Amino acid sequence: ILLLSYFFGIYFLHLDPFLSLFLVLASIDTSTAILYKLTEKTLDHDTRNLLVAVASIEDIEVFFLYSIIVALNGTFSPLRVTFTVVEVILAALTVYVFAKYFISGLSRVFRGIEETSISILLPVVLVFVFEYVSELTDIPATLTMILAGLAFSTVSGSDRVLKLTSPIREFALIFFFLSVGSYFQVTPAFPLLFGISLAVLAIKYFSFSTASWITGENFVHAFRNGLYMLPISEFGIIVSLQALQQGLDVMPIYYVSVTVVLVSSVLASVIANRVREITKLINRAFSSSLILKEMNSLIMTVNHAVIKDVEQVSKNRIFRDFVWAMLYVFLPYVVFPIVVKVEELIISPLPQSQLLLQVIYAFEIALAILFSYQFSRIMSRIFKTLLNFAELSVMRLRTRSSVKKIFSFFTSRLIVLPYYLIALLYIVLTAIPLSYKLPPVAILIFALVSIVVSALVQPLTFGFYDKNKEPEIVKETLRAIKRLKKRRIPLPRKGDKNRRKEVIVSQQTP
Repeated sequence: ILLLSYFFGIYFLHLDPFLSLFLVLASIDTSTAILYKLTEKTLDHDTRNLLVAVASIEDIEVFFLYSIIVALNGTFSPLRVTFTVVEVILAALTVYVFAKYFISGLSRVFRGIEETSISILLPVVLVFVFEYVSELTDIPATLTMILAGLAFSTVSGSDRVLKLTSPIREFALIFFFLSVGSYFQVTPAFPLLFGISLAVLAIKYFSFSTASWITGENFVHAFRNGLYMLPISEFGIIVSLQALQQGLDVMPIYYVSVTVVLVSSVLASVIANRVREITKLINRAFSSSLILKEMNSLIMTVNHAVIKDVEQVSKNRIFRDFVWAMLYVFLPYVVFPIVVKVEELIISPLPQSQLLLQVIYAFEIALAILFSYQFSRIMSRIFKTLLNFAELSVMRLRTRSSVKKIFSFFTSRLIVLPYYLIALLYIVLTAIPLSYKLPPVAILIFALVSIVVSALVQPLTFGFYDKNKEPEIVKETLRAIKRLKKRRIPLPRKGDKNRRKEVIVSQQTP
C-alpha cells in the first residue's frame, strides 16, 4: 500500500516526493468509526477489539507522521529532522499528561452528578480546550484530540459517556462530510481516481488478510476480518485539509482522499449487510480446495512450531540484525542530504567544481550500492534463518507427505521472490534521496547487486541448548538433515540423546 500510494502520487498525479507522502498517509488508515459501527453486532468481543486496536494504532501513527512532515515543511536536513521528531514527541507527551490529569480532575468533580446533560457537555468542552492546547503547542488539533481521547479512555465511566454522546458524534459527521463536499469537484480525472481507489482497497484487503493468515489466524476468519478493514479513514481528508491550511498545495491528494473514502465507505456499507454470504463463499472456496486446506493446516502448525522453536540465541541475533537493517533504511535520508549541502556550500563555488562534482557523484553511487549490499545481506539472512526453522519444523511434523510436498514446492520454486522484493524495497529507499540526478543505469546496478547478494548470503547460525550435557550451543543444519533423509536414516527429534550434533565454537555463519 505504501509503495503503490507513493508511486501513484509521483507518476500519475505528478507530485514531488514530499507531497506524495501525504497520499501515503491518506491511504493506510482504516476508519475506526466505521469499523466500530460495522463490527458492533457482527463479531465476537475479542476479534472486534483486535480490529479496533489495529485501526486505532494506524490513527496514531498517521497523525504523528503527519505532525512531523508538516513541521519539516519540505526540509530534510538531519538536524532539523532530529529536532522536529523530538519536539513532536515531547509536545505529544505533554499534551497526553495534561489531558490525563485534566480529565481525571473533571471526572472527580462531576462523579457525584448524575445529570445526563453534564456527561454530554464534558466531551464538547474537551474539544474546545484541546483546540486551544493545539495552538499553544503547535501540534495539529487532530493529534491533540486523539491524545485527549486516549487519556479519556483511562477514566472510569468513559464508556457510559461515549454511549450517551454517540448521537452527537454521528450528527457531527454529517456537517463534516458537507464541508468535505463543498471542496470536492468532479473532474475529468475522476475515473483515474476511482481506479486508484479500487487498487488501494484491493491491496489493503489482501495484504491485511494474508498477513493475518500467515501469523496463525484461520484462513476463513482472516479473509472475513479483512472485509471490515476496507473502509479508509476520513483522517486522510482531515490531513489534506490541514495541509492546505498550512499553505501546502495538496489539492490532488485531497481529491484522491475524498474519492477513496467515498468508494470505501459505499463498498463497506454494501458488504456489511452481506458479510455472512461472502464468508460462506470464502468457506466454500476454502473447503473445495485441497491445497488451501493443506496450506492452512501447514501455516498454523508451522507458525506455532517456529514461534515455540526459536531459542533465545537465535532471537537475539535476529533482533540485532533487524535493528541494523532499520539503521540502513534511515541512513540514505541522513547521509545524502549532508552530501548535497557539501556540494552546494563548498564544492560549487570552487573554480574547477565540475570535476569534483563528478567525483562526489560517483561517491554517492558507490555509497548507495554499499547501503543496498548491506541491507540486502542482512534481510536475506533473517529470511533464510526463519525459513530454515520452518523447514526443520515441517520435517518433524507427523503429517501427510502432501503437506510437506506443498511446502517444499513453495520454498524451492518461490524462494527467489523475497530476494526481488528485498531488492525492490531498498532500491526505492535508496533511490528517493538521489532521484534528482539518478540515471537509469544506477537503478539497474542497485537491482543486480541486491539480487545477487540476497541469493548468495548464508543464514544465521541457529541452535538450542543441549540439556543432557554441560551448557553448550549445538545446531542441526538443514543440509545435515537432508543428508540423513537421503540415506533413509530416521530424522532425529528434540530430546533424542543420539541425534547428530555439531558444536558451534563461535557464532559465525555456517
